[in-house]
Amino acid sequence: MIEDIVMAISPEVAHEKSGLGLVFVDLRELDDIARFSLDVAEQIAMPFSQFEERCAELPKERELLMICKGGGKSNWAAQQLLAQGYSQVANLEGGILQWVAKGLPTKGDMTSL
Repeated sequence: MIEDIVMAISPEVAHEKSGLGLVFVDLRELDDIARFSLDVAEQIAMPFSQFEERCAELPKERELLMICKGGGKSNWAAQQLLAQGYSQVANLEGGILQWVAKGLPTKGDMTSL
C-alpha cells in the first residue's frame, strides 16, 4: 500500500497562517493540552486515543494542521485523513517541540511539555 505524502508546514508558516483560517488539531491528551498549548486562533482538541473514532468530526472544508509533541502521531493522523478524502491536511513540522524551539507563542506551563 502506498501511503499518502503528507505536506509538512514549518512552525513559522503555521504561525503566519494562524487567524487566516488554519485550524490546528492537537492530538495530545486533554490534560496535557490544558497545561500547555500553542497560542493560536483556532484549535481543536482531539486526543490521539480518540482519533480513529472521532476524526469524522473534523471539517473537510477547512485547512487542518495536525499537531502533537514531536510530529510522529500527527503525521500518521494526517495520512489517515488523506485516505478518508480530506484534501487540506498538513502536519506541523517537528511538532510542538519545534514550535517552542522557534520561540513562537504558547500558553501555559512549558515545563509540562
